[in-house]
Amino acid sequence: MLRQTTDFLVRTIGLVLISSAYFWQFNALTVIDLFGIANPNVDKAALGPAIGCRNAAAGIMLLVLSLQGHRQLAGVFLFVWVTLVGPEDIFLCIKDDTSWTTHAVNLGIGWTLSVLSWYT
Repeated sequence: MLRQTTDFLVRTIGLVLISSAYFWQFNALTVIDLFGIANPNVDKAALGPAIGCRNAAAGIMLLVLSLQGHRQLAGVFLFVWVTLVGPEDIFLCIKDDTSWTTHAVNLGIGWTLSVLSWYT
């Protein structure tokens, strides 16, 4: 009973963290066009911590799922996460002339890890 309650609380807290981080991020971006390129009026001071919080929350959820023995579910979560977030970050980096190759490598690593977790 205690383990089920703990599992539920950890997942709920993780989902709340991810949701609040996304709200914070989109509030900082204010507008994103169809290609994921940010509005020139982006508050970059707020955007960095929002993205960091979002990624940390996702990392916590992946760790919790893996530790609880849900490796395949963690793989699915990672695949969806990387697919949704990776291209967005790459487009934002291209727009800002920053190092988008780092994000492309992370995208590849994320997809590789998710596929490996499905088959192990």
